[in-house]
Amino acid sequence: DEDTPEELMDALFFIDEMSLPQYYDDLMEKMSEAGVDPATLPQPTAADLAMAIWLASPHILETMHAERFMSKAKKFDSFLSLDSTLPPFSMPSPSTITNLENDLNGWFETKKRGRGTKVFVFKREDLVWFLVRHGEPYKREGTLKNGESASIFYRPEKFDVLLYNPQIGELSIHANTKGEKKAYCEYFGKHLFNNDCLF
Repeated sequence: DEDTPEELMDALFFIDEMSLPQYYDDLMEKMSEAGVDPATLPQPTAADLAMAIWLASPHILETMHAERFMSKAKKFDSFLSLDSTLPPFSMPSPSTITNLENDLNGWFETKKRGRGTKVFVFKREDLVWFLVRHGEPYKREGTLKNGESASIFYRPEKFDVLLYNPQIGELSIHANTKGEKKAYCEYFGKHLFNNDCLF
């Protein structure tokens, strides 16, 4: 109910979402990264693995959950590098990602979408995938509380997907608005290539 602690609700959500049988092998592969010895879980189910990973390192399970959204993105707008020569690319450091998140937080906050932006990075073959989790404008929904009509206000969660192809200097963006795409071009250029006018 509404008195359930938010931290517990988050834990239940991520564990339940990642407890499906099709994630079993992926969860097994993440056990060592989370510092969990599989031998301590005789004949574990997917839910057992998800629970063990969450207790040891919630960030790992949260990242696995976020990664599922990448395959849902179908339509992308592409932006090419404006430089005559392709800029060198290296995987961003944690501090670079933090600085990128801070700039995106500032932008989303000015657009009434709040803070809490998180950027996940995945290397897949020749492409680098970026998953950006951010808030949407506040939403109101009617509810029943103790049998009486009431309201709840909350900020929906949104995932945008970006792909960078270092072979051709192309940044592809799956996002809703022109403003978001422009901000991504500016801030990804700034923090990944030290050039906010690159794309």
